Amino acid sequence: MCALYGLSPEMTSALLALAAETKAKGWWHAYGDTLPAWFELYVGMESTASRLRHWEPDSLPGLLQTRAYADHLLRSHPGLAEREVGRLVELRMERQKILMRKVRRLRA
Repeated sequence: MCALYGLSPEMTSALLALAAETKAKGWWHAYGDTLPAWFELYVGMESTASRLRHWEPDSLPGLLQTRAYADHLLRSHPGLAEREVGRLVELRMERQKILMRKVRRLRA
């Protein structure tokens, strides 16, 4: 199909890599019991983003929260079970690893 459209070998290779990634499950699937279905798409896009913009004037964005801050904030929600709070905090900490991926690549 790529040849039919006259794409370069580099573009063909990039598109094939993207197609392969769509079939792979992301790290966030391990949190399927905690992560709402509507949020899965967001986390998937977030993990491949090169820039994030966020506005939340009443609290720190989840990607910038410390473990203690996130734990305290989530415990303030009535109806969240202890296990669910723990899983949400772990999910938030896992999402933060995205912020460090460029730094890790530069150090390698």
